[in-house]
Amino acid sequence: MAAKIVIKGARVHNLKNIDLEIPRDQFVVITGVSGSGKSSLAFDTLYAEGRRRYLESLGADARQLLQQIEKPDVDSIDGLSPTIAIQQKPGLASPRSTLGTITGVYDFLRLLFVRAGQLTCVECGHEIKAYSIEQIVDQLLLLPAQTRVIVLAPLALTAARARLEELARQGFARVMVDGRMTELASKSPLDIENASRIDLVIDRMMLREGIRKRLAESIEIAGRHGDQIIKVRIPAENDADGGREMAFSQKFVCLNCGASAPEITPGLFSFNSPEGATVPCPECGGSRLKKPSRAVLIGGHDIAEITAMPIAATLEFLNHYPFAEERKIIGEKIVDQIAGRLGVMTRLGLDYLSLDRSSVTLSGGEFQRVRLATQMGSG
Repeated sequence: MAAKIVIKGARVHNLKNIDLEIPRDQFVVITGVSGSGKSSLAFDTLYAEGRRRYLESLGADARQLLQQIEKPDVDSIDGLSPTIAIQQKPGLASPRSTLGTITGVYDFLRLLFVRAGQLTCVECGHEIKAYSIEQIVDQLLLLPAQTRVIVLAPLALTAARARLEELARQGFARVMVDGRMTELASKSPLDIENASRIDLVIDRMMLREGIRKRLAESIEIAGRHGDQIIKVRIPAENDADGGREMAFSQKFVCLNCGASAPEITPGLFSFNSPEGATVPCPECGGSRLKKPSRAVLIGGHDIAEITAMPIAATLEFLNHYPFAEERKIIGEKIVDQIAGRLGVMTRLGLDYLSLDRSSVTLSGGEFQRVRLATQMGSG
């Protein structure tokens, strides 16, 4: 690349057929009295020609735009790269926009929470996760070989006796009533009136090589009869009533208190969307986001808490956050996009700002640097 930009015969507007050399990779200021051609040289000559050449290099589709871009009135410009122009114009700020939204960083942050965030219950704070059959099987097969398991489907207590009679006709043989194994075909009537929980026994097996298919089929049946809730009991050796229990849900519901959770979409984290927006109130802490929107966490922080951090702290947090293995690839790809933009803002001296900073509170100089960071960071 040439060490300088060489302009010959520039005649745009007030420029009088001037020749000029501008050093590259340096901070260059164009000064002069009003009407001397400063903007004509910077914007209407250098920027216009750099943009025109860049679009021309993109191919036939992009050339359709060239009809709207006239070639500057200049004999030649050598050493010119693709250009970015940040003009001295008032920022398009609004009370509903923030530093994060006008730079596009908030869009990536919302995507990060959708793809890599951990949903928690708005009522009790427990983690909520929807498992696929394959994920449940994979987790169970991590248990030691020869582990005995009982696959269960929790049943509703309403009209339980009629349900159990129907299940017996379908061929199911056992249930667990408050943790005790009971035969459905028992001659004595089942004591279920005072039961606090009833679980249908789907299968009993020992984990070993070749068991995956049978285990997957049992999990599928349990999900069908248990309203997408699956329990797996691991009996303690020599103790039929002991052991521990694992629970899985195929839907977004809290296994601790039963509260349902919303579908996680980008709109859930938008204070400009009906899905996520609420009016400022003590409960939302000024974040303008509903409680379910703040129940999705990354590293123990919701999206409002991360946007309230100074940019320098946000960058440090995201760059060093250890994503879970199943979220690592997509999480790190999105963080790369966020970090690139935040890095540019840091280099422009904006690292003291936070992404939730209202755009109407930015000074003129801050807004100019934000616009420059947006252009540089998106490339």
